[in-house]
Amino acid sequence: MQITRYIQELLYQHECVTIPHFGAFLTRSFGAQVSSEGHFFPPRKEVNFNQLLVANDGVLAQYYDHKENKSYENALRTIEKEVSSWKRRL
Repeated sequence: MQITRYIQELLYQHECVTIPHFGAFLTRSFGAQVSSEGHFFPPRKEVNFNQLLVANDGVLAQYYDHKENKSYENALRTIEKEVSSWKRRL
């Protein structure tokens, strides 16, 4: 489904993407580093998941609404259906 692709796209733009009634993906960026031994570590982004952050912040629904040219309410319903599907599979 498109929702997973939109979550991925949003993670490049935001530090937190909340999936209503499911949880939130949180990112943390790390800059490039050079160790004392001279090893180079490129910049990276770490992604974590917090199942306690379930309140809708509107970011995902607004992005979905914009990309699919649907109403905000329709986007929320679509996300809720997808989340229900995920929960059944888990």
